[in-house]
Amino acid sequence: METNIEIIQATPNHFSALADLIIAQCKNAQTQCIHSYTYAEIDHHMNEGFITFLGVDESYRRKGYAIRLLQTALTWFFADKDMPRVSLTVNERNDNALALYEKAGFALRYAGVNMRRE
Repeated sequence: METNIEIIQATPNHFSALADLIIAQCKNAQTQCIHSYTYAEIDHHMNEGFITFLGVDESYRRKGYAIRLLQTALTWFFADKDMPRVSLTVNERNDNALALYEKAGFALRYAGVNMRRE
């Protein structure tokens, strides 16, 4: 079943004067339920784009939705917004996500330690 990518917002971010954002989603054509989405934003102060979220429902994984959403965001960053670079954060144990991002041209730049207090 063909699913189109719908860009539902590409406006200045109401939460921050420094950022523009894009939200893109894929819906099941019959149920209209969102099964995949990405949220990406630009920090003009840093002159950098960020892929903040990318999610695909388990039953829709390995069908090309993630790469299509990622490519939509990258086109928005590089072609539409003329950003020089795009960054993201990924769990180093998430092999599927790492493979996806490498396929899209990302390379590991930093590995870090995540700390939390509860």
